[in-house]
Order: sequence, then C-alpha cells, then structure tokens
Amino acid sequence: HSTTPQSIFAMTSTLQKLKTQCTGLELPPRNAVWVPHDEEVWLPGERLRTEGGESFYKTDLGMIRLPETQELEQIGDHWALQGVDEICILSKVSDATLIHALRERYAREEIYTNISSILVAVNPFKPIDIYSSEAIARYQATQEVGDLPPHVFGTCATAMRNLTETSLSQAVLISGESGAGKTENTKFVLLYISSVLRSGVGLDKLLQVNPILEAFGNAKTVRNDNSSRFGKWIQVMVDPATMRFGGATVTDYLLEVTRVCSQGKDERNYHIFYQLATALGKDSYPMLRITEPSDFAYLRSNSATVAGVDDAAEFRQLREAITAMKFSAEEEEGIFRIVAGILHLGNVDFVAQADGCTVKDESVLACVAEVMQVNAEELSKCVRFKRRVTGKEVFESPLEPDKAKSARDSIAKLVYSG
Repeated sequence: HSTTPQSIFAMTSTLQKLKTQCTGLELPPRNAVWVPHDEEVWLPGERLRTEGGESFYKTDLGMIRLPETQELEQIGDHWALQGVDEICILSKVSDATLIHALRERYAREEIYTNISSILVAVNPFKPIDIYSSEAIARYQATQEVGDLPPHVFGTCATAMRNLTETSLSQAVLISGESGAGKTENTKFVLLYISSVLRSGVGLDKLLQVNPILEAFGNAKTVRNDNSSRFGKWIQVMVDPATMRFGGATVTDYLLEVTRVCSQGKDERNYHIFYQLATALGKDSYPMLRITEPSDFAYLRSNSATVAGVDDAAEFRQLREAITAMKFSAEEEEGIFRIVAGILHLGNVDFVAQADGCTVKDESVLACVAEVMQVNAEELSKCVRFKRRVTGKEVFESPLEPDKAKSARDSIAKLVYSG
C-alpha cells in the first residue's frame, strides 16, 4: 500500500488517541507470554513455575502445562492486551496479538478492526445497530476517518474521498470464508454509496440488485443460511466532479453449479427454487406446475425450510426488485420458466433398453418441454444421445441410463449458469 500524507496523519491521530486511552496502564510482567490453547488458539498467560520438566502458566481459562523446552512469544506491551482498534500500533504483530485483539473487541461488540488500510470484520451473527443513516452521515462528514471507530462506512468514506480528490477509480475488495459476512458488508457498501451520491438516473435501483443476486446465487450451507455461492464484481460509475451516479454493472463468476443438482447434508439448493415453491410462487405462476419441494429430485435431499427465513416474503421482494430493474412481464415469466424447468428436468429418469436407454415416464419429459417451451423430442435426444462431429458428419451414440442422468444434470447446470 502506498503511503500518503493522509495515511501518515491518520496513523499519528490513531497513536495519539491510543496513548490517551492507555495512560496509566502497567506494562505486562516480564514472564507474560502468549500461551497456546486448543479452542482459543492463543491466550495471554503468566508463567508461575517450572518443575518436573514442565512449565505452569496461569491464564483466564485456568492453568496450562507445557513442556519446559517449549519457547513462547513474549507479550511486548500493554496495548497488545487491550483490543486496540488499529493493529499496526502494536510493537509486535503476530498471530497471537491479532487473534487476541479481535477476540477482545468482539466481546465488546466491536466487530471491525483496522490493520492499516485493511478492515477486518468478524460476523456477530446478530443484528447490531451501527448502520443507521446517522452513522453514514458521521463518517461522510469527518475529515479524518481515523478519529472514528473502525467501520465499513469508514472504508467507504476513504474511497469516496480519494475519488473526489484524485479522480482515480477506487476499489473495495471484500473477501473471506463462508459465513464471514461478505454478503452483508457488500450491502452496506452499496448502502453508503447510494446515500452519499447526488441524484442520478437509476440511483434508486442500486440497492435493488441485491434481492436478485441473492435469490439466484445464495444458498443455505452448514455454516451460513445466506451464503453467496459465486463471486461478483460490482462496478459503480460516478462523476468525481459532481458526485452524481452514472450507472452500475454487475459481473458474476465462478458460480457453484454443482449445487443445482445435489447439496451436502443440511444444506439447500439456491433460494429461488424454494421461493418459487411457496404458495405465492405457485399462485403467481400456475403454468409452471410447481408443487412441493419434496416432489423434486433436486430439492428433496434435505429440509426445504430454514429457521427465520420467509421464502414467500423474499420471493415478493425479488419480484419487486425485478420490476424496479425494468424487466417486462414476459421476461420475468421467462426467467421463472427456466428455474421451474430445471426442477422438472431433475425428475426425468431413464430405464435401460437393448440399445441405450429410454425415458421412464414420458409425461415428465413432456412437462419439462411445456414449461421451458422447447421441443420434447429434441430434448429427449439431448439427454439420451451423445453427439459427435467428425468433419462434415454428425454421429449420435445412445447413452446408458447412468450416463443419460449425467447428461441431464449437465444440461440443468449449463442452463442455470447460462
């Protein structure tokens, strides 16, 4: 990261603030060290004694015994124990100091921590009242973000200020493992941008993209009820001179297409499939012939419901977002025909015959063709035959039932990701 006068001022400001906070704190004892722990990873501890080839360390979670020969990292200063909001002010930065700082701050419901220009967020797994319009105004108005607590709005404020001062494009990279909070923080970035920009054509649509992305790209996993199963690049065009919104594009990539046909234990398919199977979805689109999730091979492996999730309400929000994005009624119906068609396609099964296989129940295939508005005979050939092109000649080879099922699933995944 480049060093600028602004970043130097920010670090100086942070140091002054922390010096004030830590006035009167005693230095940790000389025998204070970071002690390894099976669950907490690292704990601050104090070595009390050594006997019988073992060292005894006192920690907040009780006594820990370690081999006398095991060397441990010394706790260098009092700031390392306080859960500071800027990791870079510590005399020594290590795994132990970082983990302890995040743990101390998390216990105080301070979920954001700065590491220079990097903002670390720890998912609280509960609502926290720190994202109000007043909070946005506070970070927008400040001349020095370092004077305020670490926050995703602070990252946004810095990016927007750099945009106006340099007229150079700014990027906010949000990454982390499943359940880290990427989806929610992306929403907060868009919320901040939409709040601070001056009016422009389409600005009201900026936040409407989220229900659409989540319906088609998010799913319940064992770690997260609303996990994004794809990457996305959201580009927001802004005129630096006037701070007016000029438009936005969303590019998705690396969608987890295998989830369309099968899911792990206690996980779900993409939200849209269950939203379409609600009473609201079935009543709105009876021509899609959607029944209960348990009637579909692609949905029945796990529970269709998630505690605290109202699929019908989210389907209503999705339709409102689609309308706000100016999709026509025909385009909306076409989208849902594809989703429903994939569900029906998963129910197409095969039985062996002397030469390859045949569809077990032609009425199921006819339903797929009707919903997706394709030719049933051509669809049957797609799943039951492998096509080879040699020069100007085309050869079609019959498939065995297992390979026909693989072809069926490949078509489902291709159509969903296309």
